Amino acid sequence: MNKYFLIIMFIVTGASSVADPLSGKRLLVKKDQSAGSQKESVQTEIRYPKTNTEQIAEIFKAAVNRGELKLFEAPVAFSELKPQHVEYLYQFGKAVPTVKVYSLLNKSLPLPAMPEIHIKGVTVILNAKGHIIETVMHTHSLE
Repeated sequence: MNKYFLIIMFIVTGASSVADPLSGKRLLVKKDQSAGSQKESVQTEIRYPKTNTEQIAEIFKAAVNRGELKLFEAPVAFSELKPQHVEYLYQFGKAVPTVKVYSLLNKSLPLPAMPEIHIKGVTVILNAKGHIIETVMHTHSLE
């Protein structure tokens, strides 16, 4: 989730919303509800689905081994990558997330048009069938 979105949500909802970003397992939100002249605090817990990141890594590896990951028109071997994390992005109104895998490159690549700039990482978006449908190169580390 974008940090600006979180800031805006805090401003819109006010100080009654509290998020626990250090938990890693759940996000707790406190809401004030008016019940006549009294306010009671209700706590809601967001349950995260359990996922097998190793399975996603294997699907990503298979896509790379099929030659689907190309940087500057050249296929990249899986041995040239160091996968770092998997991201799940849920769109409002959609139950199925977009799956992204971020990897560092073992050896940075110079940008052909500007050789002083080096590509250090790559994010790929996988579709539901495990194919790479989008690639984003990064000049910095997202670790």
